Amino acid sequence: MTAEGFLEGRRLQMARGVLLQCIMGGYPPAKFYGCDDGDLALVAEPSQVHRLPWSDDGRALAICDANELDGRPSALSTRGQLKAVIARYAALGLAPVVATELEFFVFAPNSDPQQPFQPPLGTDGRRELGHSAFSVSSNNGLRPFFNEVYQCMAALGLPRDTFMHEMGVSQFEINLLHGDPLLLADQTFLFKHLLKEVALKHGLTVVCMAKPLARTPGSSMHIHQSLVDTGSGRNVFSDEQGQPTDTFHHFIGGLQAC
Repeated sequence: MTAEGFLEGRRLQMARGVLLQCIMGGYPPAKFYGCDDGDLALVAEPSQVHRLPWSDDGRALAICDANELDGRPSALSTRGQLKAVIARYAALGLAPVVATELEFFVFAPNSDPQQPFQPPLGTDGRRELGHSAFSVSSNNGLRPFFNEVYQCMAALGLPRDTFMHEMGVSQFEINLLHGDPLLLADQTFLFKHLLKEVALKHGLTVVCMAKPLARTPGSSMHIHQSLVDTGSGRNVFSDEQGQPTDTFHHFIGGLQAC
């Protein structure tokens, strides 16, 4: 959409089946989304409209909610589902607090899917070969890339907690600061998007998939979770003696049941 169209309030629509498409391009039976594959209306979240700092032609990105054409939130929207879950917690006087911990590999470009990924050449002209978990210097070979990642994070308002080298060759991890689940979901999406875009500018490939290489540690996204009482600010997972509460055990049981 052009900037003029966005400012005039034009509505952007999308086929509802897009939200049900799997990573391989397949769709579930039409009974799950209607035989007509009707449209949904995309409504931009005002606080999540960002000029893309890595773009040279003035592009912006808007995170949107997906609504039915009559204005009702779509049940297919994962962002809408998260909003509903947060509202149910709020009705109980509770507020979830989360943070995401993202692991990823940085590789040299590879156009041959039959060949394994290779670590990129660093600023010293060498490839990382050994495992350098938690090293304080192993990130220096990619300093120009990571410096721009940090600059773009600051421009998009993405606060980071810690950053370090992970267990694998050219594998890294970054933690975003704890906060509201909806905000962290938006921030996590923005971070993964900027990470890959900035990598392309630097002639690199970032891979977030779980196991891009055999015989190498895999990557994951850990989600830190806690639950606080909105009145007192107390963590309801822990009692005054620092022991787990019944609420905590019920929470873990619910995760296991899923």
